[in-house]
Amino acid sequence: MFYDSVSGLLYILCGTSTNGDHYIYAYTTSGTQQCMITIPSASSMSRVDGFYIVGSDAYIVDSQGPIYASTKLGGSVYKVAWSNPCGCSSGGTCTATTASWSPTVTKTWTLNAVQSGINDGGGNDQYFRNSGIAVVGDHFYAVNGVHPNPTLTGSYPKSLVKVTMADSSIAQKWSFDASTIGHDVDMEGIACGSDSCANYIYVGDEYNYIYKLNLATSDPATAVEMQWDINSVVGNVNDDKGIESLTYAPSTGYFYAGIQDTSNIHVLELTGAGTSATQVPKIGRAHV
Repeated sequence: MFYDSVSGLLYILCGTSTNGDHYIYAYTTSGTQQCMITIPSASSMSRVDGFYIVGSDAYIVDSQGPIYASTKLGGSVYKVAWSNPCGCSSGGTCTATTASWSPTVTKTWTLNAVQSGINDGGGNDQYFRNSGIAVVGDHFYAVNGVHPNPTLTGSYPKSLVKVTMADSSIAQKWSFDASTIGHDVDMEGIACGSDSCANYIYVGDEYNYIYKLNLATSDPATAVEMQWDINSVVGNVNDDKGIESLTYAPSTGYFYAGIQDTSNIHVLELTGAGTSATQVPKIGRAHV
């Protein structure tokens, strides 16, 4: 999920079927659907899991791209040309309510869990299952989501990484296991907050936590300066079906967390206390 300041809309990327059609839903921040974009299976993306817009470019995350590299595009992140297929402009108005879009890929990055600078998986999972993206200057941040292989806790460590786009090298990483911050982790969504990732990045976890991580601190245990437990907001969800996406809208000052199991977007105010999040009294429902 990504908040686009140009159109004032939330763009929610949805991969409901591996190697099938994928969808992007454009919603207002108050929860009204404006357009649905279909990315046909012929575009050869395997499992889309993150979206980010920078000017005339968009970045699409493919969490299972490297698994299907022999028959599909095979990347972890695709840079594509972006011109808004729905014709959405400032003020959140769109000229179409549905559109089909076959993205033109201009660059591909492929991450490997066991490559130099990452070293994730504990020998049980060689794939970097990229589940989110934030693009900042000449770098992007990516996060390695958990996969039951054979269990949800069997492939630690899992890392948030900063990737240099020019050469795909790992500029920085923060690795987590069950002991790093006192509980299991399954990081999925990442977002810049009010400082546009100058100092902090926010990470959404499928156990329904949101972390505020100091980018200047290399030790992950101390880099997570705050964490919000939003289970009381989300309610009961199945394992591995919690926060799937996260974004921040400067126009509202709120964070938006997408929940896989319920297909709900929760609008949150994260306070400085760092223990619980306030549910803003409006919830948009969307496909996540």
